[in-house]
Amino acid sequence: WALSLSGPPTWVQLFPSGVAPTGRSAHSAVYDSHRDQLIIFGGGSGGPRDDAWALSLSGPLTWTQLPSAPAARALHTAIYDPRRERMVVFGGSYQNTTWALYLSETPTWAVLSPAGTPPEGRIYHTAVWDTAGDRMLVFGGYNAEGQSMNQTWSLDLPGNGAWSVLTPANAPTGRHAHSAVYDLVRNRMIVFGGTSGGPTYLDETWILNLGTMTWSQETGGGSS
Repeated sequence: WALSLSGPPTWVQLFPSGVAPTGRSAHSAVYDSHRDQLIIFGGGSGGPRDDAWALSLSGPLTWTQLPSAPAARALHTAIYDPRRERMVVFGGSYQNTTWALYLSETPTWAVLSPAGTPPEGRIYHTAVWDTAGDRMLVFGGYNAEGQSMNQTWSLDLPGNGAWSVLTPANAPTGRHAHSAVYDLVRNRMIVFGGTSGGPTYLDETWILNLGTMTWSQETGGGSS
């Protein structure tokens, strides 16, 4: 499905050619700006999957299967790193490994071995590409001990990369199954929703200012 954002927002179902991926949930998707294509990876349908697919968005919409990853993964996160033309995948299935799918020339998977201590394994976290800082930011998630986390981690992307835990002030409570986006114009990450466990779902909006490294809760008007 596609939501047209020019003029009145309108949903329309798309019908790409080629063999489509099987139905799934808990997968990841990124936009490859160099090749104008959607990349999806992994997810679950009767167990974690290791397959990757590309949907070309220029000209006729067409599905193409890419090389499978060395390890199946679900409930992970992925970002697109345009400076190195790769999709970077972290976590999922309670793992804490980091993988990259290089998309220039022949698509190829490679395990990354960043310096520093990586975050603990998790699911239901979020990740965004911090354009100004050239790093992947990982927030929250759910660990194997059944805890919702509120840590913010940074993976510097140049070279072999390096993990570090950030310590912004006024962090929100731990949460998982939330969403997050990066706001380039204002140099911030915006987080919405999620749950801290139990039957309660959060309608909170939190903003991490990456200049001052401070969290603040958005309390503007409107209905959530």
